Amino acid sequence: MSFQIIKDEDKRSAWRAMGRGLRSKCPSCGQGEMFYKYLKTSEKCSCCGETLNLHSADDAPSYFAMLFLSIFIAPIMVTVQLIYELPMWLNFVVWVPLALVLVIAILQPIKGAIIALQWANRMHGFEDENIL
Repeated sequence: MSFQIIKDEDKRSAWRAMGRGLRSKCPSCGQGEMFYKYLKTSEKCSCCGETLNLHSADDAPSYFAMLFLSIFIAPIMVTVQLIYELPMWLNFVVWVPLALVLVIAILQPIKGAIIALQWANRMHGFEDENIL
């Protein structure tokens, strides 16, 4: 079992990295693009050369997207239904497309933040070989 001793100058700010990840930027420099397609992670940052495809985000972005959307959309749906008593078909026509558009809008920023958090905590291949 090996332990890493990380000096203060080697620490990575999780909040700064996650902010950069939310903007789909490299968590290291904040300049290069994290994704080359909608959810396909770039192999390396075009600016600083940081390897970006070592993450293990798996299904976490979709779970967080569903959680955030259910927290915000469900109360609005219930309130609208209680006030206007919309027919079921109209609820389907309004809320399903809205939910799909919102999921598509927030999925990439959430994935970027999760990858950046893994980078900041040196998880899943983002650890430095020279820090021991």
